[in-house]
Amino acid sequence: MRPLSEFIEELKRLDIRIWAKGDRLAYDAPSGVVTKGVLEEMKLRKAELLGFLGDVMVMAAPTLRSVELPDRIPLSFSQEHLCVLDQIEGGGVAYNMSCALEIHPIFELNRNVLEEVLREILQRHHGLRSCFPEDGNGWRQLIKPLDTFEFPYVDLRETNEERREAELESLYSEQSSIEFDLQNGPLYRFILIRMDDGRYVLINTIHHTVMDGLSWNIFIREVIELYDSFILKKPCPWPEMAIQYTHFSVWQRQCLDGERLRRLLAYWGKELHGVGNLELPLDFPRKASMTFVGATVEKILPADLDLETYCKEQSITLYSFLFAAYHVLLASISGNSDVVVGTSSANRNRVELEGLMGYFINTLAIRSKPLDWMAFDEFLSIFTNSTADAFSHQDLPFEKLLAELKPERQANRTPIFQVFFAIESDEMANPEEEEQRIHYLYLAPSKMSSGTAHFDLSMSIHRNHDNEIGVSLNYNSDLFKEKKILGWLDDFVLFLQRIVQDSNITIGELRELYRESEADRKMKLLNSGGIAKVGMPRPRVRGR
Repeated sequence: MRPLSEFIEELKRLDIRIWAKGDRLAYDAPSGVVTKGVLEEMKLRKAELLGFLGDVMVMAAPTLRSVELPDRIPLSFSQEHLCVLDQIEGGGVAYNMSCALEIHPIFELNRNVLEEVLREILQRHHGLRSCFPEDGNGWRQLIKPLDTFEFPYVDLRETNEERREAELESLYSEQSSIEFDLQNGPLYRFILIRMDDGRYVLINTIHHTVMDGLSWNIFIREVIELYDSFILKKPCPWPEMAIQYTHFSVWQRQCLDGERLRRLLAYWGKELHGVGNLELPLDFPRKASMTFVGATVEKILPADLDLETYCKEQSITLYSFLFAAYHVLLASISGNSDVVVGTSSANRNRVELEGLMGYFINTLAIRSKPLDWMAFDEFLSIFTNSTADAFSHQDLPFEKLLAELKPERQANRTPIFQVFFAIESDEMANPEEEEQRIHYLYLAPSKMSSGTAHFDLSMSIHRNHDNEIGVSLNYNSDLFKEKKILGWLDDFVLFLQRIVQDSNITIGELRELYRESEADRKMKLLNSGGIAKVGMPRPRVRGR
């Protein structure tokens, strides 16, 4: 689901005025602009909109302001959680966020200007310069001055053309695999690679404690805009930021107490009461402790699968539809009728945070009970409402929820859920506006695998440059073989096709489709000699 700020901006653009009447949401708009989709999203986001308007006093948080910071600046709950994990696991690179950006300059790239741009971004966003020293009273957040800044440069033009891409992959893997020192910092590094005369790649690696996925969009925009200014010897085009991440972490600690905290904990405690592990069929035994070795497979949805039209007719968002279908797929694979899947909330439903980089994202555990007798459209309606309700209670940090619920911890599993779902955000810039602007350089994310997996299985939805919808499954390769994951990806596409053909298809019928596909795959494997017959010695299988 897109950030609330984007929906509010759309309401402003359409001249739709909203206000609160007690616990009801009212609106006024020009004739014809309130489409069925907009009205449905207003209904789904009623609680969020009321919270934004500040009319629900119990759930509304105090105003986020630039205040004088205490001598000891606390960590946000999310940062604290990652510091705990770093301490337990003895460091590691699982929470390194690497992003390779293809740079296409209009003229020759000025490396000195690009370095100046990166320095400016680090100066503007104080949180990127954070480190987290620990003493007898726990961790604190320390903002380090930007005294030194290393910006290595590698020129691959002399390397054999066939070897360049392999060298780039190697450098990316190397940068992703270097541990950060959370206590002393810095928690960022950049390296510029020249591939040929007109092509560069900027590899950025930043620790998750100071960065999240949406922050990369802000980063890309600022690199482009600042380069435009600095190459013309103009100053930074924006004023100094009034709100920094340190203000957010102090505010978050202040606003999560009293009745508001009690209400949030009561909701999530009831919602997640009695959850168990989701047992997916493994190819390899689960190890004694968690591993983060992963791989990713991807599939572009068929062109004739018109999901946008289907979702418009059903008055639902693409996010809700695909998320619900993923729940049904997991129920079919596991044989369970009680499924919990993690997803992310941007947690930026305040305008003060929209342009700020940092670790804001929150994790929500979405629970569903897809029963065999339910028609999919009935399940979808229930699922959409419960998901909207969960998002209206998104202000409780997942780390705070874990501390309160105290679920049984297992060294080889993530608590509450072991599977995840995400829709990658679209580019933040308006394409129509961008077509009218010319920049001195353009950036395009380059897809490279970090070889990690935070969960047993994660589904990610994205759009490519041709506006096609891609579905990716990231999996722990210490648990699953690629062949099995590819089969599940095919099953997901089959589910979507059947649902679009007939939304009255039942959950039981979708489960049967999965069983038929699984039986067909096993038969093909048996016929190819890949499964040992009963009574015969099993062949030894070498895991990755």
